[in-house]
Amino acid sequence: MAGPTRFGWRICRRSVTDSGLGCSPGMRPLLQAEPARARSIALVGLRGHWHYDQIAKGIFEHCRADDRLSVGGVYAVELARRSEAHRIAFHAALEAADAVITTLSPNEKWMELRAGRIPPIVVSARAAPAGFPSVLADDVATGRMAAEFFLNRGFRQFAFLGHGGFHFSDERQRGFAEHLAAAGYRPEVHQIDGVWKVATLDAREENLGALLRWLVGLPKPCALFCANDVLGTWALRKALSARIPVPEDLAVLGVDNEPEHITLSPIGLSSISLKSEAIGIEAARLADRMLDGEPPPAAPIRIPPSQIETRASTDVAVASDPTVRRALGVLHSRFNEPLRISEIARLCHVSRRLLEVRFRETLHRTPREELERIRLHAARRLLLQTDRNLDEIAERTGFSHAGLLISRFRALFGETPGKFRARVAEGGEKKGENGAGCRRTEVAM
Repeated sequence: MAGPTRFGWRICRRSVTDSGLGCSPGMRPLLQAEPARARSIALVGLRGHWHYDQIAKGIFEHCRADDRLSVGGVYAVELARRSEAHRIAFHAALEAADAVITTLSPNEKWMELRAGRIPPIVVSARAAPAGFPSVLADDVATGRMAAEFFLNRGFRQFAFLGHGGFHFSDERQRGFAEHLAAAGYRPEVHQIDGVWKVATLDAREENLGALLRWLVGLPKPCALFCANDVLGTWALRKALSARIPVPEDLAVLGVDNEPEHITLSPIGLSSISLKSEAIGIEAARLADRMLDGEPPPAAPIRIPPSQIETRASTDVAVASDPTVRRALGVLHSRFNEPLRISEIARLCHVSRRLLEVRFRETLHRTPREELERIRLHAARRLLLQTDRNLDEIAERTGFSHAGLLISRFRALFGETPGKFRARVAEGGEKKGENGAGCRRTEVAM
């Protein structure tokens, strides 16, 4: 059965005996359903977003391990024409399920149908939880993780790009701002209203124009935390279009580590991974406990974020050590020369050994590695801003020949200089760096 409800949502259901889950013909199945068991869980709205797919995966994982639970139906929600027949069918399914796990805010009709049964469990923080049991990502902790990540890299100027009107964005902003305030800093803030998908933002020229002006006006160098990867992708696109050096002048960090948006990003987008599957597992456990008679929790159950996947968009550090800062000044001003590390140490009035120790303690790499990074980022700027050929760029950035530049560029950025230039020229729509050079970063909270 398929069709819309009077609320403007289309809810589609397939039996657990079907080969896959979903609504549209030809749609790739989300998960193989399990045979029917004693207790049935209806999943409402856990489709159409990678984070929600992973939550559903966690619910199925728990049901496979618990013989008392099964997923009785998965209901996708999409904007569509209204259908009274479908509304009736959907309400019947809500009434029949032993438990409901949803990304939607339950309304009065839902509660009427669920009378005598456990209330729906909410797993989305688009809106503030309103008296329903909920299992959510700890968005405040996510904001704190972002702030700590940037502070550890020596940044002293910060910004936040949020989704206006979404509770999860407000909470991530709050955690980011509070952690920075404790260190004596305050972020610049910009909100984009009513945006959820990359394509949606693309159609809103007023959003894009305001975003571009805000990015250009930020103090540099700046650490930009975006409420999710959608905004992170657009921040990178607009920064590159304005020829803002990323990450040297603008380091960008998103949330979700969603493969689709990481792929669409014009350069590798660093992102905070959420424990989405863990949210699903905990929501299924909560349903099990409530079905056993445990009262609903008075406050949301919060699941902390996992780790930061670092890519090219944050591959920079602003050093706090004065010796390292002095050495970085030399590297940035003379990177195109045949520099020797011993000469840099002499200019900084320290031994080569001490300089290398300071670099490892502050930047977690050697002066030679930092020099190569600076040269490669300079080469990328020339690829972006000029029409010079690779031989000229290699000469201008301190590489002995174009072949060495190509080899080192691919190792750091995951693609050749030619592919990078062609992709950016086409608007960054082609598949770019998808995890190449990706590193996991644990941040102590």
